[in-house]
Amino acid sequence: MGRRSLVVMIMIVLMVTASGFKSATFFPIGGFSTHTLEFRQDRRMTSSFPNPVFHDQFNSGLGFNASLWDLETYGEGSVGWVAGEYLNMSCERHSFRTLSSKMTFEVGQEVSIRMKMQEDEAAVFIGWTNQTPTTGWNYHFGRNSTYIQGALSTALLEVVPAEGLRQRVMLSDVDTPSWHTYRIVWNDTAAIAYVDGRRAGVIGEETPTGPLHFKIAITEFRNMTTEGWILIDSVSISPHSSMVGENPPIIALKSPGNGTLNLAREPVEVVVVGSNQTLFYSWNGAQNQTTGPPFVLTLPQGVGLHTLDLYCQDGYVLGNWAKVQYAFEVVSQPPRVFAPFLTSTPTVDGAISQNEWPEASRTTLRMIRPDGFTQDVDVFLGHDESFFYVAIDSPLASGHDSKAEIILNGIVDGKYHGAATSPIMTAFYCKGSPDAWEGYSELHFLNETVDGQIGNHKIAEIPPGFVFGAVEVEGGVHYEFRVPVSELQASTGDTLGISVMIHPSGLGVHSLYYPMVLPLDNASKLALVELVSAVLPMELYLGIMLGVGALAAVSYVLIRRRELGDVTMVPDDSMRRLAELVRSYEEISIERLSRLAGLSETETEERIRNLMDEGVLEAEYDPSRRLVKRK
Repeated sequence: MGRRSLVVMIMIVLMVTASGFKSATFFPIGGFSTHTLEFRQDRRMTSSFPNPVFHDQFNSGLGFNASLWDLETYGEGSVGWVAGEYLNMSCERHSFRTLSSKMTFEVGQEVSIRMKMQEDEAAVFIGWTNQTPTTGWNYHFGRNSTYIQGALSTALLEVVPAEGLRQRVMLSDVDTPSWHTYRIVWNDTAAIAYVDGRRAGVIGEETPTGPLHFKIAITEFRNMTTEGWILIDSVSISPHSSMVGENPPIIALKSPGNGTLNLAREPVEVVVVGSNQTLFYSWNGAQNQTTGPPFVLTLPQGVGLHTLDLYCQDGYVLGNWAKVQYAFEVVSQPPRVFAPFLTSTPTVDGAISQNEWPEASRTTLRMIRPDGFTQDVDVFLGHDESFFYVAIDSPLASGHDSKAEIILNGIVDGKYHGAATSPIMTAFYCKGSPDAWEGYSELHFLNETVDGQIGNHKIAEIPPGFVFGAVEVEGGVHYEFRVPVSELQASTGDTLGISVMIHPSGLGVHSLYYPMVLPLDNASKLALVELVSAVLPMELYLGIMLGVGALAAVSYVLIRRRELGDVTMVPDDSMRRLAELVRSYEEISIERLSRLAGLSETETEERIRNLMDEGVLEAEYDPSRRLVKRK
């Protein structure tokens, strides 16, 4: 750490100590996750909420104060009073229930609402909006709204301006079916969500100005609702005149997600609220630098893990400082996977049947959500002389708009080369789940213009040879795809670009991507898939897919040496990645390597030893400290 960084750190400690930095302040720590330091215990809210202009304890005979609310209903469902304790609103398919405040509110308000959302497959909206039902069902808040949405046991803070893009952030670690006190601050600089006193989400964008009604709505979730409930104990709304009460400043990460895989030089967007407009930042503990609005930084070029420390002081002369740390992994090129030659081709009917796909074709891909959450998903890849095959064992349930998508790019140069006629060159395949709307099963081509604009065009009739299927199974959905390799102008030994995406029904925050988020925006984000030669024995396929380095045949090593230089002796993408990571650090722990490589610590340690024994990796291993040091 530089001298300037040390001085700034000492100043922060002194100022935080002097100002009585509250333990509930948003203060993320650690490389891969952000946590607050206090969770306040649930307690029943009373009318002591500061200067309320609107308050309902939900203890009248109807369950709500009819002088404060208008009730809107459509279709099947109920509005009732449960044992004198709380209001219970429910809805079923093609229906909604809404409480809308008779009062309207200008910007500069805060609401505290005690509730739980047993939404099942319903969607719940709570916040300020003038959105009203226009179709008779599917009541979703639209333009000019600030609210919390609950669905799929997830809570989101969302802002939808009158014009422009919707902004949303997931409120992590919230068990929506349990009782919580939610507080939403709506002012002209930000929307802030608290759960039981814990700051859980911030959106620092232009917000609606009003006048808006405060609404509580439950509706069907993407045409698939069986039943859902929202239970409300109390609501209190007060003016919010100053950010001082929020213990500013606030720093939050907008994009990309914490801990995500990224390409070098990609932008990092930061939300800063209530600051003096100067943000201090430091990459990897180096000397601090400063930047101002709009607070967009750039990822470093070096391959490996990069930590970003951010600091700023409030703009209200309170002496408060905020500090956060995030981490991002940068790769020189996306990961490489392998598609073995299949002597017995699978039946593309959507079902991944036993013994249909050889074990050599199975690979476990670590898929990622935009917020940095990861999940391992089994995917099967293979090819023969005529077709490229993909199967996905998706853990996401079938629903109205759940789907799987693959992109295959025939020319690996960081651009899309689609065409409306054969060969398509860039196939973007979208297969809806068995319960999905029929329009989700379609084929597109992608094409990148000279100025970098990417067009996405639907193929009206799917050409011969393209086949896909989906079957609902216990715990998720199976998807299968078959693409003619002639459309990609590919053959054995070639390398293609590939992305695999699976989407749940509804909330896009749950969508999973491999290898990186939003590959439609950038062809450089596709992984590389190699069509492995048919002459290699099945034992070698197992070595490639399972990471058994001893099975690497000389023919494979020679092929890879021409492409990857010194790393070409590594017969498995995970081992190649381990070698690259070790080379990126003076020393790195087995625990951190295992997180970055998506392996257990035992597997990581074993593979590092193998790489060193085979002479592929020049490093030293200290087993007592479990540290790998680069030579």
